[in-house]
Amino acid sequence: MNDPDKPEIGSVIGYRILRLAALLAHEAKQSTKQLVDLPQASWRVLIQLAAGGEQNPNVIALELALKRSHVTQAVRELHKRGFIRERADAEDGRRVLLSLTAAGRKFVERGTLAFAPRREKLLAGLSPVERRSLDVALARITANAERMVAEADDSGDA
Repeated sequence: MNDPDKPEIGSVIGYRILRLAALLAHEAKQSTKQLVDLPQASWRVLIQLAAGGEQNPNVIALELALKRSHVTQAVRELHKRGFIRERADAEDGRRVLLSLTAAGRKFVERGTLAFAPRREKLLAGLSPVERRSLDVALARITANAERMVAEADDSGDA
């Protein structure tokens, strides 16, 4: 008999999101190599730069939850292919800022189009209203999680 005060593990939002993330990561690793001929970390760095503009590699590593060494390797690959540029940070000459080149922007556009059928397959069966609701819900959950992490970080400093 189910205890109403004990949720089933399959209904716990964190579990469901982690399970979905694991499934998507597994599938994305295969499709990234096939669709854009890049390691997954390199593609993620490109997408991060496309979405957020010029950024420091340390920030990218934090945002993408990647090891700094994976970002360094991705930066080497992307620089060699002419997709990103580096410049010294004017505020702190020891830091580097990365941005997309024109070739990098075009590559992201083509890659995003290549991934469109995969996105549609993932969202198949959801109505436009459900898709919008999912988008809004995920944005709110993400914002809540970011606040929780910041609060935990702040309380750890005390």
